[in-house]
Amino acid sequence: MKSKKAFYLLLTSMIVVGLSSVTHANEAIQSETTVIEYDEEIAYVGLERKTPTILDSDQDGVTLDKDQCRSTPFGVPVDEQGCAICTEGTQRDDLGCYRMVNETKVIPLHIKFDTDSVVIKDSYKAKIYQFVNMLDSAPVEKITIEGHTDSVGNDAYNKDLSDRRAKEVALAMENFGIASDKLSAKGYGEEKPVADNDSKDGRMQNRRVNAVVELQTQVKVYSVRL
Repeated sequence: MKSKKAFYLLLTSMIVVGLSSVTHANEAIQSETTVIEYDEEIAYVGLERKTPTILDSDQDGVTLDKDQCRSTPFGVPVDEQGCAICTEGTQRDDLGCYRMVNETKVIPLHIKFDTDSVVIKDSYKAKIYQFVNMLDSAPVEKITIEGHTDSVGNDAYNKDLSDRRAKEVALAMENFGIASDKLSAKGYGEEKPVADNDSKDGRMQNRRVNAVVELQTQVKVYSVRL
């Protein structure tokens, strides 16, 4: 009986001592453990914050913060603002240098008239309307309407007839939106045939109207940087 009691007392003592040892061991581990908290300021100590690179979109050597002409073609010499250096007689825009060039185009309107008539048929009025719309976005300076006839009749009469035809076409263009100060009309009679006046078909081709269009277009001028 005494031996059993002594055994239980010994076992209880061992358990208590074991638990105490574990507790002391945990306390020792915790006392030796250092918890490091993340600090943004500490993380950046010794590192240099870099400024983002400022781009040079058109590669002209001038960065975007200073570039006033950001679409200059590659190779064009530029000033300190990044704008093209233009030669005498040229002008400058954001895309470089350009010069204005005058050009003249003769455009057949394919308007045919009956003999001794200045009446514009409805089918040809539609052509005039299409022509006016085509010119809407063009850099037009002046439009001269030229009238022509076949060789039937005397020269003076034909010249007057062609002049009246040209004026009718010019009036139709004005009605469709062309400014009157850009329009003029001139008759040449039978002076400038485009076909043989000896045939009916040839005479019909000679009864015609052309539009002489004067344009002022912008031509790019590039001076390549070596």
